[in-house]
Amino acid sequence: MTSKPRIRLSIFCAIIVSLLLMQNASAVPPPRTDGCSSHERFFPIGGGGVLALSQGAVLRVPRGSLDEATVLWGEVCSFTDEDGLPVTYYQFGPSGTQFDPPATLELHYGVEFDEYEATQCYYWNEEAQEWEPVDSYHDAQRHRFVFEIDHFSLYAVSANRGEGEGTRLP
Repeated sequence: MTSKPRIRLSIFCAIIVSLLLMQNASAVPPPRTDGCSSHERFFPIGGGGVLALSQGAVLRVPRGSLDEATVLWGEVCSFTDEDGLPVTYYQFGPSGTQFDPPATLELHYGVEFDEYEATQCYYWNEEAQEWEPVDSYHDAQRHRFVFEIDHFSLYAVSANRGEGEGTRLP
């Protein structure tokens, strides 16, 4: 057996991966220059994997969860709101991505949240046009929220001073 079929197969695979990446290039956000961080990772058809962001967000995609090969991306931005409360936003894409079975999202937040009475994780409900609490496991010692998702949304972790005095998310 010669190596020519293997070389042709390797070239063919490289071309297919390049085309898939070019097809999804418009779904990948531009590099950030505002203190936020963004990362991307290619996921093959039916393949699983992990997309880890520098500020501690981790997306775990199980095998068989994606119907097509795609580049998944995530962004994290942390800031202090006008009342001095810490907020961290997490956004993932491309928009419309579905996970079946669900993916697991782990959102880490900083120790600056420790001095507040409560910390809550929210998602943006497109239909209702409002922030809603995420049904999640909250591990306060490890500064993280863990939950399953079947599609992407915009997420935020917000500190609260007490009942009814939380961050006013935009």
